[in-house]
Amino acid sequence: NEYVNVTFEGFQVVFRILKGSTVSVPQGTPNKIGYTFDGWAFDFSTKLTQDTAISAKWKANTYTVTLDAKGGSLPETVIQIVYGERIELPVPTLAGSVFTGWYDGSKAFTSGIFTETKNLTLIAKWDHHDYKITYDPNGGTVDKTLQGVSYGDTYTTPTPIRAGYTFVGWYCDGNPVYTSRYLFEEDKTYIARWEERRYSASFVTNGGETLPSGE
Repeated sequence: NEYVNVTFEGFQVVFRILKGSTVSVPQGTPNKIGYTFDGWAFDFSTKLTQDTAISAKWKANTYTVTLDAKGGSLPETVIQIVYGERIELPVPTLAGSVFTGWYDGSKAFTSGIFTETKNLTLIAKWDHHDYKITYDPNGGTVDKTLQGVSYGDTYTTPTPIRAGYTFVGWYCDGNPVYTSRYLFEEDKTYIARWEERRYSASFVTNGGETLPSGE
């Protein structure tokens, strides 16, 4: 009797069958990273007369990539990507900060062929600019005249003092500073604004008459 050898993609076993006979579907399924087995590319009713290698059919898996911009703006936050295809990662924006990349833990990710075999959540990393606030007490005194901040920082402004005046507030570019978060993308100077205190006086004459000031 003559025999032929039959091999199946993903299996190490060689099946030896009689020449002119059919081969049975093997038990189990092969594995391929990033793909799901989708059957055999072969007609099992075929009578084999020579050695034959039977190929598997594969379907590429689809994965979900979730983007966490950490306060930045993005056109999309979820990407569906097929294994082996190219993924284009968007560049988020955040005022006062420079985007430095997408990360899964300590591993950096860039646009390119997707070869991961799991769903991912990528975190944006930012380099925050540092700015300076200069405090101009405008005739008064203040305990600090310079303060370092980053965009979006919460900070506390000092309170200046000036004899004979009441402190109204800090002004920047002619506008009152109401917020305790730094929302400028440059260094700024805050100028103190004051309101002069006014006093009234009265005078008592020798006769006991009280005269208002100015009389």
